[in-house]
Formats: sequence, structure tokens, C-alpha cells
Amino acid sequence: ERCNWEVSLVLYPSTAEDSVSQFVRLTLTLTLDQQYPSSSPDISIHNPRGLSDDKISSVQRCLQLEAQSCLGSPVLYQLIEKAKEILTESNIPHGNCVICLYGFKEGETFSKTSCYHYFHSHCLGRYASHSERELLQREKELEEDKTRERELTVVCPVCREPLTYDVDQLLRCPAPQLPEVTPSSHCRGVPPPPPNWSFALRLLCSSPSWTEQPSAPLFNTSGVNSRSSWRDRSLEAGSSTRRRSPNASSSTPTR
Repeated sequence: ERCNWEVSLVLYPSTAEDSVSQFVRLTLTLTLDQQYPSSSPDISIHNPRGLSDDKISSVQRCLQLEAQSCLGSPVLYQLIEKAKEILTESNIPHGNCVICLYGFKEGETFSKTSCYHYFHSHCLGRYASHSERELLQREKELEEDKTRERELTVVCPVCREPLTYDVDQLLRCPAPQLPEVTPSSHCRGVPPPPPNWSFALRLLCSSPSWTEQPSAPLFNTSGVNSRSSWRDRSLEAGSSTRRRSPNASSSTPTR
């Protein structure tokens, strides 16, 4: 039987030895049939981090065009280098902080977890602090269960991987500058605030993890506005809720 060859690599931006400044990544898989290099490799992208759907589609199209232009010649190294070049040019995280639901602005401090998810550092600090309080309560409930030998930990609110963090350092970071919400602003496309912030936080804190993990770094974008928002006050008001898990990391890049 004829079988295809598959090459799969996790690619990062070219930042020399500074892995802390790598804010995006992807897994590039190249599948080669028996006719390669006379036929183009099949190109697929998996487990992207920090990249928008449009950027992922753009990377794939660009690599496919590159492969087509080199039919008849080995092209694997060229495709890998091209993908790394695009990642280097796009080394800014895309998306919103899933805790406050707003995007990252110039001058705001945010954190990158070991699983390559991004949050405002202050938001992550509040999430971790809330989770720790809930875990303490959860651990009290499990004290009499002698079969439990592993510790509950705070997990990433996106993928549930265990997190490592310094909660005091996170909470010292300025709160993100959020837009003022007025009744008329909803008509101009400004999203309304979550109806129940403490409930949203409880949802994020659900599903405790049973593993441990180490810690990560902080990233700053310059001139942060430290004015506290209604979300901060809501979090304080809704601090006594359910229980969950502690462990995440933080970092501070420049947008």
C-alpha cells in the first residue's frame, strides 16, 4: 500500500531567544503523497493561538500559493520559513479578554498564559482571587474525603489548563479602560454590560482542575488608564459565590 508522509511542527514568531515575546503560534501540518515534489503538499493548520480566523485563512492561502509556485521542487523548508515570517509580522494577540469581554487597547497591561491565551492582567488577577476563595471553600468540603490526594488549582477560563500566576502582581496592574455605557450608546453599537457579572465569573470559575503547575510573566502596552470601571465594583460586590480552582501566568507586551 502506498502511504503518505506527514510533517507536523509547532511554529512561533522569530524573536531570537525571547520566548516571552512570542504572542502567537500555530501547528503546521504538511502531508506529502507519493508524487511529491511533482504534487503540492496538503497544508493544514491546527491549534492556533492569538490569531484571528481571517489571519489563519490568509496564512493557509499564502502557503498554498507558495507551494503551487514551486511545483517540481522540494518546498517544505520554504513553507515552514514562510509561515514563521507571517507569524513574526503578526506577533500581536487578536481577540477579547474573555473575563471583561473587551479587546486589548494601546497602553493596557495584559497577561499571556502558558496555553497562549490572553487576558487583561487586572481581570486575570480578579478571576484568580475569586477562584482561590472558592477553592478554599471547596477544599473544606473535601476534607473528609480521604480519597482526594491531589490539589485543586485555578484553571484557564478558556481551555481549563492549570494556570500559574502571582495574584498580587496581577492585581497591582491598572484596570483596563472600559467604555462608558449609556442608554443611547447601545444604539451606536457599544455592547451592553453583562446583566450579572458575578454570575459570569462563577461560570468562568466552574470545572475545577486536579493538577498543579508553575508560573509565567507580565506584558505592558504603555500609558495605562487605571480608572476603575463598574465591572470592578461588580466583581467586589459579587465576591461571595461558588467554588473553583487556582494556578495561571501573566505577561506584559507592547501593542
